[in-house]
Amino acid sequence: MKLIYAANVRMPTEKAHGYQIAKMCEEFARAGAEVELWAPERANRIDKDTFDFYGVERNFRIKKIKGPSWAENFSRFGKKIDFYFKSFSFLRGLADEIKNFSDRSVVIFSRNPEVCRFFSRLGFKVFYEAHRLPSGRAVKKIFFRALLKRVSGALANSRGTEFDLKKISGIGKILVAPNGADLDAFEIKETKNEIRNRLSLPGGKFIAAYVGHLYDWKGAGVILAAAGLTKEMKDLIFLLVGGAPEDLEKYRRKTAVENLDNVMLAGYQERKRIPAYLAAADCLLLPNIAESKESEHYTSPIKMFEYMAAGRPIVASDLPSIREILDDGDCLFIRPGSAEDLLAKIGILRQDKELSAKIVANAKEKVKNYSWQKRAEKILNFIEKNV
Repeated sequence: MKLIYAANVRMPTEKAHGYQIAKMCEEFARAGAEVELWAPERANRIDKDTFDFYGVERNFRIKKIKGPSWAENFSRFGKKIDFYFKSFSFLRGLADEIKNFSDRSVVIFSRNPEVCRFFSRLGFKVFYEAHRLPSGRAVKKIFFRALLKRVSGALANSRGTEFDLKKISGIGKILVAPNGADLDAFEIKETKNEIRNRLSLPGGKFIAAYVGHLYDWKGAGVILAAAGLTKEMKDLIFLLVGGAPEDLEKYRRKTAVENLDNVMLAGYQERKRIPAYLAAADCLLLPNIAESKESEHYTSPIKMFEYMAAGRPIVASDLPSIREILDDGDCLFIRPGSAEDLLAKIGILRQDKELSAKIVANAKEKVKNYSWQKRAEKILNFIEKNV
């Protein structure tokens, strides 16, 4: 099978969707597909190529799509205008590229509805991967449905996404395929103390770690609130790994103003270092809040699967999106947004080592079903049945 993954995304990017795209291309290729990733040619502050940045195998090709350079200069006018002009730029570039491309047997895979519409109108078999859905005004949903009218099938990253995608888009063939983890990356031989020494993390303290962007809906603010309630507990450290520069600076100011000496901000780390940070922790935090449908029903956090593979007990928000994968045997749930409940569950894990070991074992066994390899094979089987 020849497959083009057309992604209107700066590659590489620090955001999780870039890693997910690169991993899926790698695993599609490992499963036997001939894969090309088509992404826009854009200015990028990252000085590594996609393969080196994400640590993926060079088993697929990357084609950078050129578009009107003037469309890259609209970011100063706001995110919405910037989005529309970059979308237009990418479609213009695709139109130029496709003029000399005659093989209509190639399967197109994309996360972008407008890209799906572009290729499906040209007669390609197109599969859409849904992660976010339109909300609010009916006209948005009508437009969304029109863009996906001719797709051959769709992938939903959660059952919550699938449920609303069916209602909004009318697509009949939908496969639910949650995200996953690179399980081999979490087979670490070093001890916890050896890893802490290597990463300059304190020994002899209980470290509750969070990895990911510092967005409000992901619950990073809940962690800081919990830290504020435990300033006097000198043996408990909250470690936050990740964050865009502007968010990281905001959190640094906040921890300084509030004298949160029990918070460590490690900043953005290369993906290959993430397994070590998780293995250095005593427990892992997934404190999403019910701020939106994305958080409550749609999201399939990559960090959740990596936490499961890391072999450390998880404290997670009790949300439908999280409950699709985790249950009471795999983690300790908290009331979303509750710093007090977060601290209470951390306290339970500190006291009950037998419970911690049990939920770790359950999570590690369950995550075997959520490797990137299995996800890619499942999707390719779905595509082959529907082309």
